[in-house]
Amino acid sequence: MLDFNNINKSYTNVTKSNLVLDDASIKINTSNINLIIGTSGVGKSTLLNIMGCLIRPDSGVLLYGNKKYNLQKDNMNDFRISSYSYLFQDYNLLPEFNVYDNLLLPSYINKLNINDTKVSIEKYMKYIDIKHLKYVFPNTLSHGEKQRVAMLRSLLGGKKIILADEPTGNLDEINTKLLLELIVNINKEFGYTFVITSHDMNFEKIASNIFKIENKKVNRIK
Repeated sequence: MLDFNNINKSYTNVTKSNLVLDDASIKINTSNINLIIGTSGVGKSTLLNIMGCLIRPDSGVLLYGNKKYNLQKDNMNDFRISSYSYLFQDYNLLPEFNVYDNLLLPSYINKLNINDTKVSIEKYMKYIDIKHLKYVFPNTLSHGEKQRVAMLRSLLGGKKIILADEPTGNLDEINTKLLLELIVNINKEFGYTFVITSHDMNFEKIASNIFKIENKKVNRIK
């Protein structure tokens, strides 16, 4: 379980400070599909980025396993690199590299075993049915194909927690359905944990746990 407690986050500009999260807490069950909902601008992406150690809160702690992390003070890089993969609305594929090289690149950057990565790429390309896209460049892919490539990338490197920020935001109805089915299958067959923020009500049908951000707090509603 990922147990986040007492998270506070505000954004300050020249004239005022805007409090987004006020002593918010959330418990994420691993090996589940977890959904975070709320109105636009309520802080869903902020919370996900704090949970993913991409931004620091003003205060907050994480209990995971037998360890306690101060999210505001501790160096979270090693935890982030070893624990999380990310799935974004805009895919984050580098246009100058083909699909295969986009998939390999994170393993080079993180100094992982490249041969193991290649084996995993072949396995998941077959599973997701994108083997025919192996040497294609991102600018020729549809939005659905780009998101399936991004999904495959999130499965590499031995990380079992996938943080997904509005992953269907650029997808049509057909590709949204395909992505939801893929998330369900990956969760069931490989045990990956998903933490998803979305306005898309279709995710409520597949989520084991649903959390709603309201009044700067996080409440579990399912």
